[in-house]
Amino acid sequence: MVMGTDGTIRFTVGRDGHNDVAVGQTRPITDYRKAGPEVFGNLPRSGVLMVECTMQAADESRKPDIYFGGVQGEARFEKIGAHGSIDVDCVNAAKFRVSVGDRFGRKYRGVIGLVPPGRHRLTFSGEPDSPYGRWSTTVDVKEGRPTKVMGRLPWKKDSNWSSWDPAILIGRDYPQRGFSLTHVYWPPAIQADDEAIRVIWSHEGELWWSVSTDGKTFTLPRKLDLPVSSGWMEDHPRCFRDESGRFILTFISDRNAWHERRVYMCWSRDFVTWSAPRMISDYWVTDYDIFQDANGDFLFWFASGSWLTDFTSADGINWIPGSRKDYKFRYRFIRVAQSPEGHYDVFTARASHGAAGNENVGVVQFWNLRGPAMKKLKYTGYIDQTIKPEDFHTLSVMNVDGRFRLVGYGRKLTLFDEQPDGSWKISSIPATFLGDDINVIHHPRWGYLVSSYLSAHPYILTPASGPYLLRGDDLEALFK
Repeated sequence: MVMGTDGTIRFTVGRDGHNDVAVGQTRPITDYRKAGPEVFGNLPRSGVLMVECTMQAADESRKPDIYFGGVQGEARFEKIGAHGSIDVDCVNAAKFRVSVGDRFGRKYRGVIGLVPPGRHRLTFSGEPDSPYGRWSTTVDVKEGRPTKVMGRLPWKKDSNWSSWDPAILIGRDYPQRGFSLTHVYWPPAIQADDEAIRVIWSHEGELWWSVSTDGKTFTLPRKLDLPVSSGWMEDHPRCFRDESGRFILTFISDRNAWHERRVYMCWSRDFVTWSAPRMISDYWVTDYDIFQDANGDFLFWFASGSWLTDFTSADGINWIPGSRKDYKFRYRFIRVAQSPEGHYDVFTARASHGAAGNENVGVVQFWNLRGPAMKKLKYTGYIDQTIKPEDFHTLSVMNVDGRFRLVGYGRKLTLFDEQPDGSWKISSIPATFLGDDINVIHHPRWGYLVSSYLSAHPYILTPASGPYLLRGDDLEALFK
C-alpha cells in the first residue's frame, strides 16, 4: 500500500544478493494502481531469492508526500520434478554471470540446481563494467547428476584490454583440501625471472604455487608442505630472488603458541626444499613489504594499525630494529622500493576519518617518503588526497624505464605514473571484474603480470576462485 501518487516504485527480484538482479520493473505509482500487483515469473529455480521494493518521490527537493503503508507479496512455487544440476566455472574470469536458457542461473563459480533433464543453452557474460563479451554453449543435463561446464569469455572488440592475453585460471584441480579453519585471502605473489613465472597464493589457509616457462600454460597447483604450510594459517605471501639466486619467501602465519599473526621468512634453491621459516619480528602485522637493496641488505617495513616499523638484516636471519612510530592513522598498506639512482622510497596510505569518525566518509591520503638511506627518509608530500577508501585498498610498485609506476586497486584500477619533474600523472578506470585484490609486477621478458583472487563470499554463497593471471605489454593503453 502506497500513500500518494507523485513518484515511482521499483520492484526487483534477485538471487543470493542485491546485486544479483534477475528481473526488475520501475513504473509510476499511478500505473501500479491501474494495472494491479506486479507479477514476476521465470525466476532462478534455486538459491535465496531477495525481493526489494524501492519508492522514489518525483521531486526530492521538497518533503515527499508519498510513503509506504505496507507491502504484501505472494510466492507461488513450481512443483519440483526430475532434475539435475550444472556446476559452472570460467577459465579466464572470476566474476561472471550464467543464464540457463532465458533464466538467470547464478553469478560466479558454483552450482545451478533444480535444472530439468535435457539439453539447455548456457550463456556466460561478464559484470556490467566488465571488458568481457558473451559466450554460449549447450549442455545435456542428466537426472540426479551434476554436469561440469567451464566457460571462456572473449574480450569485447572495443575493449582496451583486447591487446592483452586472456586471463589464465591457475588455481584449479587441487589434489587435496586444506586443514586450516581460517581462510584469509591476499593478492597472489608473483616471482618472475628470465626462465619462468611463479605464482604463490594462500588457499584454505595454506600456501600453494604454480610455474610457467612460456607464460601461457601453468602446472597444476602444488602445496608448499612442511615446514612452510603448518596446518595453521599462512597467507599474504611475497617472493623474490636474492643476489645469490635463492628464492626468498615471506608470509604471515599464526603458527606460534598464542596463534598471533607474525611475518616469517624462509628460502629455497629449487622451490621444493625450503628452510625452516623464522619469525622476523614479534609484532602484530596488518601489512608489510620486504626487499633486498643494491647493497645486499634486506629491508623489512610493516604497518600495525597506526604504527609504522622497519627492520634491516645483512643475512636474512639476524634483524636489527630501526624506527617505530605511531602516526595516529590506520595504514592500509605499505610498499618499499629503491630507484635505479639508489634512493629509497616508502609508499603508504592512511585513512583520513570524517566528522563521524567513519573511514568511509573520509579519503585515503597517499604519500611517500624518500631519501638516500632508509634512516634519512623525508616526507615528500602527498601523491593524492582525493581517493575514496573503497577505490583503493591494495598497491603494487614497479620501476619501469627508470621511473616508478604504481597501480592501486579497489573499486577502480588507478595508475600513478611518475613524471620527469617528480609529479604524478593519475588515471583511473573501473575494473572490479579482476577480483577482490590484485598484484601487479613488470618484467622485461614477460611484460606486465597481474594476479588476482576472488575470496569466498558466504552471504552470496560463492566459493573462492583463482588465482588468475593476466599478461600484457601495454599498461598505459588500458587507461586511454
